[in-house]
Amino acid sequence: MVKHNVQELIFAARSAYVEARDTMAELRAGKGERGLAEMTAECVAHVRGVSVALMIESTWDEEALPALSRLQLLHIIQEALTNVRRHAAANHVSVHLMVETGHAHIRVEDDGCGFCLSRFLPELLDPVYYPRSEFHRGLSAMRRRARAVGGTFRIESSPGRGTRVIVWIPMNQSEAV
Repeated sequence: MVKHNVQELIFAARSAYVEARDTMAELRAGKGERGLAEMTAECVAHVRGVSVALMIESTWDEEALPALSRLQLLHIIQEALTNVRRHAAANHVSVHLMVETGHAHIRVEDDGCGFCLSRFLPELLDPVYYPRSEFHRGLSAMRRRARAVGGTFRIESSPGRGTRVIVWIPMNQSEAV
């Protein structure tokens, strides 16, 4: 039983590695692969049950972002959209891609049910201390992803007022991968 579980974990880790490697290859600029904006548009197109608007500001310049930063942003956007679909009971969600003051700025905002952020703040800030918590492990993962590339993650929410995920990633960093 344990051997079988370990084999499953090894397979999952290898699969995740291959997926991350392939996605990073797609995100590398100047090689004809799909960029973050195009991949985000594809994610938005596949969201069901809620109206989604993608806004790419004229300031957007993903080529100035390292591939690892683009990969982390893509995963953050995917997780935010998954949370909207699963938890928000939203009618509308918007995804914004822009560059402001030398940072890529990503915002995912919904008009859903929202939640009391202060109630879950300890779990968001210290998921290791709350390992069994079902509180949006995705929020902690998004925060870790942003921090892994020198960025910041912020979430704004309150009951009945929807949720906003905001991420800032520095532009023109040295490539970490």
